[in-house]
Amino acid sequence: DLTTKADEILNGQDPAKYIVSYYENEASAMAGNNAINNPLAYTNTDDFNQIIWVRVEDNTTIEGCYKITSLELIVNPLPVLITPAPIELCDVNNPGDEKESFTLEVANDEILNGQTGITLTHYETQADADNATNPIFSPYVNLSNAQTIFVRAENDVTGCYNTVTV
Repeated sequence: DLTTKADEILNGQDPAKYIVSYYENEASAMAGNNAINNPLAYTNTDDFNQIIWVRVEDNTTIEGCYKITSLELIVNPLPVLITPAPIELCDVNNPGDEKESFTLEVANDEILNGQTGITLTHYETQADADNATNPIFSPYVNLSNAQTIFVRAENDVTGCYNTVTV
């Protein structure tokens, strides 16, 4: 939603006095032609970074009064995760109950495959992993046999995340 940047671009000026439009190139912004049709739901055209040109026109004075600025769209990659081998334990603490205390972090190295700057947290449901709510911690006693645990991998700088199961 490119329009979320309009207040920042106007820097406290009255938005009723200006027309803000968005363009894929500087020439179009200068000419005021070929504005982005739907700035509320724009999909970038470059893989990771793209410059969008912004035209701000004063609609209260002489026609043709405008300024051009730009904003950079940055798409950060998601962490790339490897689905690890199952974590398995023998049923020794209370034979027959099929419940044991698992150290969930034993799969971390396999999940990250050498990546750094990523924090892993564990959850019982995909919804909890997506929302980063109700994390579980080691030692973790399984609720069923077998049980799927959802791992959220969040980039420490960008906040972008991906999930994988154990």
